[in-house]
Amino acid sequence: MRRLSDLLLGTEPLLRTRMRFVLLAMLLYLCWILMHGYCIAQGYFSMPAAIPWVMAYDCIGMLAFYPLVRSGLTARQSDPALILPQILYGSVAAALSYALIPQLRMPLLQLLCLILMFGLFNLRPGRLLFAGCFAIGTLWAMYLVMAATGAPHFDPHREAINLAMASIILALLTAISRHHSRMRGRLREQKQQLLQTADQVRLLATQDPLTGLPNRQHLQELIERECKRLERGGQPFSLALVDLDHFKRINDRHGHANGDEVLRNFAGAACAVLRETDMIGRWGGEEFLVLMPDTTLPAATNGLERLRAHLARKPVVHALPELSVTFSAGISVHRLGGDLERTLERADRALYAAKAGGRDRTVGDDAPEPGRLSARA
Repeated sequence: MRRLSDLLLGTEPLLRTRMRFVLLAMLLYLCWILMHGYCIAQGYFSMPAAIPWVMAYDCIGMLAFYPLVRSGLTARQSDPALILPQILYGSVAAALSYALIPQLRMPLLQLLCLILMFGLFNLRPGRLLFAGCFAIGTLWAMYLVMAATGAPHFDPHREAINLAMASIILALLTAISRHHSRMRGRLREQKQQLLQTADQVRLLATQDPLTGLPNRQHLQELIERECKRLERGGQPFSLALVDLDHFKRINDRHGHANGDEVLRNFAGAACAVLRETDMIGRWGGEEFLVLMPDTTLPAATNGLERLRAHLARKPVVHALPELSVTFSAGISVHRLGGDLERTLERADRALYAAKAGGRDRTVGDDAPEPGRLSARA
């Protein structure tokens, strides 16, 4: 049954939803064709010569839309399930039956209401209005043809009353469906706005607004995630605290706008030079933290030296080519069984050692924590 379902409906969720509407329309056509067969057996057709044409028209409506939708040819259209064409085609089929089978005129009006219901959950308000007007207009056009030709078993006065009531019902159904479609569109827009707002809130909660880098809270989550990976058998990772040298002097001499430009451009340079697996974020003020997974002290030092060389070659602020920006960095390695707070403290001590040593340098602290076995042991 599953294979048969996949064969008939496809495997993609959206395609399966469209195909259910198509199969439901095919079932409706089949029931209508069987009803025609019963009317033929009872001799209800007012124009027997038109029987083959009406049956052929219904069979085409039953079979034509399935291969178009199932093949995916309509997937990129605004109406991929061809709901509007099916409604228009079915309205014409109903109008033909209205003209040729007097005994089915009352059930036919109910059928038209059911045909319009196909657009309730699928069509936009404008298309729903067009479908309703087309159904009503087709019935009245057929009425005028029958009245002008003097068709048998046709009472113009009685049928005018029936069609007037049917038109009112169809118009009300179209209006309700159109209102429902508008409400569905508004809900869809509100949902999209909520998703956008949620994304903005998520960015505000995890991203530094000035540099676009992860903020301190998000960095702590990333470090904790890396600690869990280490516990599951991962490799040691390095943490580097990076502080821009004499940043207060840059703000005082060149203004806070240029200071912000320095922070933004430094963040961009770091993202371009460091490895894709490394994660840099703003730790606070002019201080940044770099998380380097599966990295020992020498490799982490080499990565920061590449960034230092990049900053020495290119000006950080293009409007101030004479402005030279350097940084001091402290690195520590976190191993299995280590305490994360102590690892950050060691990186912080190494950073202060780099500043005390004259700045513009990187100092590493790879010493084992007190009371714990070293990596060599």
